Amino acid sequence: MGDWTAIPFGSIYFALGKLRDEGSIAETAQGREGRRPEKTVYSITGKGREMFLALLRESLGSREVPRFELDQALAFSEALPKEEVAGFFRARVADLEGHRARLKAHEEAQTKSERVPLVAKGIFLHSELHLEAELAWSKAVLEALEGGKW
Repeated sequence: MGDWTAIPFGSIYFALGKLRDEGSIAETAQGREGRRPEKTVYSITGKGREMFLALLRESLGSREVPRFELDQALAFSEALPKEEVAGFFRARVADLEGHRARLKAHEEAQTKSERVPLVAKGIFLHSELHLEAELAWSKAVLEALEGGKW
């Protein structure tokens, strides 16, 4: 999930506690495997299923238009030297290329497993296409900056 969410791993435990406290999930088992830390298994309750389905419908029905904070920064970028702005975009291109390579490797590893549902391919594709678009745009801005067109 780290490929397509910004949820810090440690915050999952806080969320689980909150869901448990409000009755959306219930503890079903606790145990330990070998030397690993003790783990708690939860199951969804009726209330939790209703909430899950409502949130799922809301998310799938979303018509949110993406907006990018970077566009706002680019609008004011003339306040900085062009070479400094170009440096930010060079770093951005390198970061995006690295992220694309990691995402592709992760996708290849994950989709080999029978435990990963086929719909995961659609999620990976969504991320890949967004990365490709961001990379193409970033390269175009960098080319314009370096070519003196802006």
